[in-house]
Amino acid sequence: MVQRKQRILGLGLAMLLFILAGFTLFSQTLQTALLPKVTTAKPVKKTLTHRIEGGGLLTPRMQIELNSDSGWMVEKVHVRKEEQVKKGQALVTFDGTEVQQQILNEEDELKKRSLNRELLREQFIAAQHSGDEGEIRKAKRDIEMDRIDTDIATRRIEALRQELKRKRTLTAPVDGYVVNLQAEEGMRIPQGQPLMTIVDASEGFKLAFTVEKELADLLQLDEQAPVRVDGDNPLQIEGTVAEIKAAARGNGGDGPEDEGGNPDGDVKDQKTIVVHVPGDKLKGGESATVSWEKPFPEQGLVIDKTWLKKDSAGSYVFVVREKRSSLGNTYTVQKAYVRTGKGTDEEIVVLEGVYPEEDIVTESSEPLQEGNRIRLN
Repeated sequence: MVQRKQRILGLGLAMLLFILAGFTLFSQTLQTALLPKVTTAKPVKKTLTHRIEGGGLLTPRMQIELNSDSGWMVEKVHVRKEEQVKKGQALVTFDGTEVQQQILNEEDELKKRSLNRELLREQFIAAQHSGDEGEIRKAKRDIEMDRIDTDIATRRIEALRQELKRKRTLTAPVDGYVVNLQAEEGMRIPQGQPLMTIVDASEGFKLAFTVEKELADLLQLDEQAPVRVDGDNPLQIEGTVAEIKAAARGNGGDGPEDEGGNPDGDVKDQKTIVVHVPGDKLKGGESATVSWEKPFPEQGLVIDKTWLKKDSAGSYVFVVREKRSSLGNTYTVQKAYVRTGKGTDEEIVVLEGVYPEEDIVTESSEPLQEGNRIRLN
């Protein structure tokens, strides 16, 4: 009988312990289910790169604006817009009638002087026969003055001939092609006003754009630049970085120096990059882009910028700490203060503060505090 009671007590005690263990396990499970749920990831060992991009319109490196040198009427235009021309080729012929008439008038005046010269010689001979010294000196002066006037008239005629030769026909100063053609037959273009522009394609083209100073400092002069030229038949051309200079005020966006711009004029931290592009297959005005991938000088573990948080002590991430026990493992979060380097728009280099195998909290169902217990996703 006693043994039976002891057996019943033993079974009861065992059941009680089992129930208590069940309640404890249920309680822990319920408590764990109510903990903040987090997602974690490990930092990655890799090299970040800066992407430097720019674009705009290709413009000629060398273009020569040809202006009206005389203001004469255009007699004939020998070229069309975008026509290829050779150095010395006739571009425009002007009506030189006015200068031609001046030359004829000056030549007639010179003939009259020639006739007058015979009279002066006769007067000199007559003065010599009379023996009058005063008349002789006067005759000599008249002859000398006539010689000087003849020389002046001769030089004036030669100058008019040279002017007619120089200004009658406009020729191409270099090999190239015609743009911005303004001259039309029968038009009188004022002196100094443009007639056309000759683009010297042999000098190539240039692409100018602005980037942040931090990115510009990663580039070097004479560095190769992969240029993509847009269009029906896109081209890939190797250009060269020719200039890296402070951005002009009012130019805060991509594009040539005199195009586009930042309305606020904030170019304090920007630089203009000028890329020279060979022009064998180009005409100018094409839209082009250029891009580089430059590795970060700083090396370290890379994390997403969204994982970073800040307080008065600095930047930190939440890392997961695990505590093992017979009733199950528990997890808490701890602040790990970090020293960061450069970063992209999305990622940043961590120089100190975390290790490759650490689990960093990337997302949480609730705001976290130092030491909070959590459950892993």
